[in-house]
Amino acid sequence: MRYLQKYFYPCALLSILFISHAAKADAMADRWLAKNRVEAPSYILMDLDSGRILAQKNIHQRREPASTTKIMTALLASESGKLDQAFTIGPNPPKVGESSMYLEQGEVFTLRQLVQGTLTKSANDGCIAIAEAVSGTVPKFVHLMNLKAKLLGCHDTHFANPNGLHNPDHYTSANDLALIARAALKNPFVDATVRIKKITLHGNKKIPLRVFYNHNRLLMHWEKCDGVKTGYTHQAGRCLVASATQIDPATGHKWRLLSVVLHAPNCWSDSINLLQHEGFDLFQPVRVAEAGKVLTTVKIKGAGAAAEAVPANDLWLPLRSGEEKYLKATVHPLKRSAPLAKGQIVAYISWTENGHKIAAMPLVAKDDVNYSTIYRAMNSLKSLGKNDPIYKSIWVWIGLALLFIFTFFKVNAGKRKRARKR
Repeated sequence: MRYLQKYFYPCALLSILFISHAAKADAMADRWLAKNRVEAPSYILMDLDSGRILAQKNIHQRREPASTTKIMTALLASESGKLDQAFTIGPNPPKVGESSMYLEQGEVFTLRQLVQGTLTKSANDGCIAIAEAVSGTVPKFVHLMNLKAKLLGCHDTHFANPNGLHNPDHYTSANDLALIARAALKNPFVDATVRIKKITLHGNKKIPLRVFYNHNRLLMHWEKCDGVKTGYTHQAGRCLVASATQIDPATGHKWRLLSVVLHAPNCWSDSINLLQHEGFDLFQPVRVAEAGKVLTTVKIKGAGAAAEAVPANDLWLPLRSGEEKYLKATVHPLKRSAPLAKGQIVAYISWTENGHKIAAMPLVAKDDVNYSTIYRAMNSLKSLGKNDPIYKSIWVWIGLALLFIFTFFKVNAGKRKRARKR
């Protein structure tokens, strides 16, 4: 009986608390779903695989992104090749205010730990540490952020810092932020990091152990959510980049949607209603391109044969009911020269619906494409050099041969003409 009292009652209490918490989480998710409208002044809903925009409002309107900026910071860190290098925290990160990892000068972290802690805790000091670890200084890192934004096709974005703290020269748009997040989620490390609900890192003299919980409530309260990043400043308002995944019951295909809401009155309900009501409920994924299937051939300059163009991966497009019959695919070949390696891009294929482009993907060469025999011979002649006597003699003989052929045909043509007159 003593053991029963010792272990049964605490276990029972924990069970009740767990059930209560689960019920509360379900109720919260149901409440967000029940709202069924989006109030944010600027938002976008995008299919992660194809990039198709499923819902939008003021997507090119420039707004402050707050801490959603950290998505770009994490992407550049992951692409730096330094994730497993250890870095000593300098004097600058501890000076940064607001949301923090409580970094102290002299502490040592790997870049991987800094990114994980920064995204989970939304740590501003962590961003400064990442910037200095990757580029040496914050200004150099910010320059890299802006270059990367241009490469991703962001036309309404300019970064002034790596953490998103208020600056009038720091802005983006819902469309640009979706492009940045889509690129980041294609990186396996970033994709895994934005899913972290809780992380534990070593402490310092003031903090024995760092235990951080993700600020993204959707991760805790909606089972379909699998990222991405929250953001808030007084000037930016509530911002949220969120992603969710659902398995389509008809095809078994697992598809993922991405939403961005900026300056939202309620970023949680706006995001969950975009992803569920405007996305999963209205669309169904349809495979429109099969990996490795030849869709066209592309002429290659100097090649002995055309390149067979194939998709490198399957492409699934989210389509409304009955929309597939209005879908039109168009192939756009590129100018390419031999030799061409297998897997190199040779064309693009785009899909339009009633004249409106909704998605595009590259087509790659199915096999290697080599020089033609004639082209190879001509290149060999050129390689001899114009001042080479052999090069000159070959061209003299080619010229004489052409002159002989021309004269031969002209004389024969004259004989046939005289014969007809007789």
